Amino acid sequence: MTKTIIEVAIPGLNVDTTFEYEVPEHLSSEAGAGKRTVLPFGNKTYTGVILSLKAESSYELDKIKPIISIVDDQPVLTDVLLKLAAWISVYYITSINRVLAFMIPSGAGIKSKKIIKSKILEHNDLLIELKTKKPEYYAVMDFIIKSGDIPYTTLDYHFKNSKLDTALNYLKKKEFIEFIQETEELKVVEEIKIFMTEKGKSNLVEELNPAQSKILELVKLHNGEYNSNEIQKTIGCSASPIKTLIKKGFIEVKLIKKSYELKDFYTEVEKNIVLNTAQENALYSILSSIERNSYEAFLLYGVTGSGKTEIYLQAIKRVIENGGDCIMLVPEISLTPQTVARFKNRFGDKISVLHSMLSPNERLEQWNKILSGEMRIVVGPRSAVFAPFKKLKLIIVDEEHENSYKQSESPAYNGRDAAVYRAYLEKCVIILGSATPTLESYHNALSGKYKLIELPQRASEDAVMPSVKICDIRNELVSSDTFVFSAELKNRVQSALENNQQIILFLNRRGFAPYVMCLNCGGSFKCPDCNVALTFHYENRSLVCHYCGFIILTEGKCPDCKSLALKFIGLGTEKIELACKFNFPGAIVERIDADNARKKNYLNRALEKFKNKQIDILVGTQILAKGLDFPDVTVIGIMFADITLNLPDFRAAERTFSLLTQVSGRAGRSFLTGNVVIQTLSPDHYSIINASNQDYKAFFNEEIILRKTYNYPPFTRLINIQFSAQNENKVKYYSRLLSETLIKKCGTSIKILGPAPAPIPKIKNMFRYQLLLKGVNLNFVKKILAEFYAENKNDHSRIFIDVDPQNLM
Repeated sequence: MTKTIIEVAIPGLNVDTTFEYEVPEHLSSEAGAGKRTVLPFGNKTYTGVILSLKAESSYELDKIKPIISIVDDQPVLTDVLLKLAAWISVYYITSINRVLAFMIPSGAGIKSKKIIKSKILEHNDLLIELKTKKPEYYAVMDFIIKSGDIPYTTLDYHFKNSKLDTALNYLKKKEFIEFIQETEELKVVEEIKIFMTEKGKSNLVEELNPAQSKILELVKLHNGEYNSNEIQKTIGCSASPIKTLIKKGFIEVKLIKKSYELKDFYTEVEKNIVLNTAQENALYSILSSIERNSYEAFLLYGVTGSGKTEIYLQAIKRVIENGGDCIMLVPEISLTPQTVARFKNRFGDKISVLHSMLSPNERLEQWNKILSGEMRIVVGPRSAVFAPFKKLKLIIVDEEHENSYKQSESPAYNGRDAAVYRAYLEKCVIILGSATPTLESYHNALSGKYKLIELPQRASEDAVMPSVKICDIRNELVSSDTFVFSAELKNRVQSALENNQQIILFLNRRGFAPYVMCLNCGGSFKCPDCNVALTFHYENRSLVCHYCGFIILTEGKCPDCKSLALKFIGLGTEKIELACKFNFPGAIVERIDADNARKKNYLNRALEKFKNKQIDILVGTQILAKGLDFPDVTVIGIMFADITLNLPDFRAAERTFSLLTQVSGRAGRSFLTGNVVIQTLSPDHYSIINASNQDYKAFFNEEIILRKTYNYPPFTRLINIQFSAQNENKVKYYSRLLSETLIKKCGTSIKILGPAPAPIPKIKNMFRYQLLLKGVNLNFVKKILAEFYAENKNDHSRIFIDVDPQNLM
């Protein structure tokens, strides 16, 4: 009988190849592409994904191992998702095993263990011969016989200093032992919750004391959501009244499957929004295309506050009504409580929200709900593009210009471009939305690759674009060691506070000061493992490396001479926060940056307080630039606009323009006039001037000329190859070897910049060199790079290939 052979990938396995396995006859009817399978791999057991069924094998059939079981009745990955994974693997020169790790959440596999079973009895004569010839193997065999059936992990722990695998393979070959794989479904985690009984629901409840009444009311409102400890914390009572209510039969305790539902800490009142003419025309074009059930890509270019989100919501509503599914991609920093609240208000329980703060169990539960069809809409960052929908009709990529859509490690895919390709495969509509589209996307729209839709005005007639003032701070910086606020900005903030209005102050740099010098010993402080200065953090009085996390607790003293005479140079969000409290003593100030926003639900609670006007001044990094709509914000202060402008990256001007435009757009979103103050050392730079005018087209027209002159995207393709190792000579050797290989094989068809040290030449004690490749068609180059990577990767150095890089640092 012909054997069934399958090609399998193992999600997350750090290997660049796929594998072939045999399907036992009793499982052959169950095997299918997109299903998961439990399989042996070395001395372990993994859950793999079947990529395809093969007519014949590339290997000798007697060398192919059989799988253990098939996990799924139906595929968990559709044909489209398998094609998308294959495309990402080839286009971004990465292993499909790594790609699939993003498609299937951790914890979705099947638990399995390898059991070693003896095939002979303790007093077999063969053991005497084994003890004489192979005493070390006999010791293993004797342990197995005395232990009975034993897991491999137990043996490995007991014989951890010996060559256990060699001994086991010998014993198996001599038929002393056999290997058995035992699998088990993942255990369902259960928890105790308190529910209302029929007696409790009736109006015949006897007179209760105040604590019991409060508990009963809470359980009525949140039936089955709380356990006893949670009720005690919420009500502020002991366990006694809860026990009394249970005894009287008003409430009961049940053991139920543990739920990982996402908690909401932010609420938003649903507004009755009427579309203006431009919005109606945009929505009509999009819905007409959706009804045709064919691929089409739209670039929705609208100024800040032009109502792009409402168009998204109404398009999604139509898709859901017609039985389709939707994916809404947002950058992680835009996944604000406001955005989530608007979607939940509109679509209720049909929406699944994915983000990096979810625990593995929370992420797995959301994935299972999407897979089962319980969820119809997914909102999340780049990895949400892999949501396992089977009736996908619409993909939206909000803030499509954000470079956080690009994964910074392998697989270094771009979520926006993956979304475009998935839409093409699904034959569905995709919307790319932004007030500041990437030059590549706008160029694609002008060339006809995307359909351009424009929203040139703010959605509300009352809301006008803010007034923007550029403040040249060169003289003020020279004259003051403690400069934070220009006179213009300080007056604007003071006026807003007096009128009970709110302020956002933006600086894209966390900490207190990026550079510290001791005035006593002249010392300055660098990370010992990275070629960067340590940033001073006021909150815990420490010097911190923002690249590797190295920290020195200083207590405000020089680490070398212990002097208190430290000079803190430059601005950070902590310094802005303290300056606000000093200059505006009556104001309530809150800071949001990566140092505190990583705390679970901190961001939600802070923005809820800001919405309720319990905060006057909000200080923060680029997390404040996106997705926020507060009607009482009338002043935006951009504390130092030059941080991104002077980076050694061809996208520096574009990033500066985009960031300033987006931050400025948080002001004046109601009938109140908005004012923006941009503090800068480069008041004449075209990116800052055009951002102050909110004039994207003027910026595009200037920037596109420079891109064409110096041959950068969208007029060419880029691949950045970065080499890193602890030994600098190795880094130089491999980077030169690749350069010579490319010159030999490609000639003048590509342009090679480098090899040269990276802009930050050392991070985490690893020296870094890079090559930048330019070319119109780099498909042939990718094959050379894949071969070079396979031949030269090793444990002592790292080769990172970044196709279409968004960051050259």
